[in-house]
Amino acid sequence: MSETVSRLGLTGLLVALFLLGLWLMRRSWRRRAERDADLAAIPQLTRSEWGPPVREEGLPGLFVGTVHAGSWTDRVSAGGLSDRASGELRLYRDAVVIERTGADPVVLPAASVRGAHLAPRLAGKVVGQRGLLVVAWQYRGHDGTSPETELESGFRADDPVAQVDWAEAINAMVPTGGGV
Repeated sequence: MSETVSRLGLTGLLVALFLLGLWLMRRSWRRRAERDADLAAIPQLTRSEWGPPVREEGLPGLFVGTVHAGSWTDRVSAGGLSDRASGELRLYRDAVVIERTGADPVVLPAASVRGAHLAPRLAGKVVGQRGLLVVAWQYRGHDGTSPETELESGFRADDPVAQVDWAEAINAMVPTGGGV
């Protein structure tokens, strides 16, 4: 009988630890959603506001997600900005657009883009040296008075060699001509 009680106690403890882990994950995700609630209201530019295409051809690949700048694992949980999906990166005069399969496009107004660079990891995806095209951008909040939030969105092209050229093209869109 004591062995049965011991096993039941151990099983109960393991179930309790599992439930505690689930509760902590849920709590963390809700806090993250509250923190990023303002990002859910990012105004979307209409297609007519994108301007003419800078490049006729898009760059096919995988949208990896969006994180807070400086922390490659700190995903943004609002506005579908971290929903991975295959898609195509496109450059327009007034926007960087990631058209995603099965999800709304991610539209970054050119005025908010701070530059592009190649990185080995972002949003929990690690691909090695210069494997991701990362676009740095800022968001000031829907009321325009909130402090600026620095963000980075990642894209893994099917053709990694082409990412260098695309990073240069995005950096050319930045008003200061700089980039990150």
